[in-house]
Amino acid sequence: MEYNSIKNFAWLKYTSPNIKRVYLSNNLINSVEKLDNLKQLEILDSSHNRLGAQ
Repeated sequence: MEYNSIKNFAWLKYTSPNIKRVYLSNNLINSVEKLDNLKQLEILDSSHNRLGAQ
């Protein structure tokens, strides 16, 4: 799945309550890695540092 805007981030976050963490990449959501059956999604930035919050 790919998300390329803050609006997509907001939609993902508020329509997927099982997501524990979402991380921003370069102030945008560039990619999403599906983990643990959609209970946890992580987005890593280009330096693989985790940005963002719960």
